[in-house]
Amino acid sequence: MLGGKDLKQFNSDFLEQNSQSLLHRLSGSKMLCLLEASKVDDALALVTDLSDNLEDRTLENCTLIYNTLLEGTFGECSDLTKEYFLKCRTVFPLATVFAKDDGAVGSVNGLEGAQTAINEPLCDGEA
Repeated sequence: MLGGKDLKQFNSDFLEQNSQSLLHRLSGSKMLCLLEASKVDDALALVTDLSDNLEDRTLENCTLIYNTLLEGTFGECSDLTKEYFLKCRTVFPLATVFAKDDGAVGSVNGLEGAQTAINEPLCDGEA
């Protein structure tokens, strides 16, 4: 099934073959963390990169990654989550999910100034 490769090599090849897909990067990065816990920084670098050449850099996918970071899938990374939030705001300046000041306080479900828990997803990808 893996073509004679071990799981680490299979995942590495998967990430290399799908390097232009944000969703594939997310899946491969999750697997990378499961296979090698010491590679969490590498995994985070892959999923938080918003290069112009990504084929599926959409609001929906970026929101999915933002929520994944908030949920703690890659461990505690609140500073990186805020950086990612600000990058997303630049890429999607009209998206309400990225319109809040710092990624944690703002308009949530139409309530100005609502405070959300750091692990509470803020949006389902809708603008």
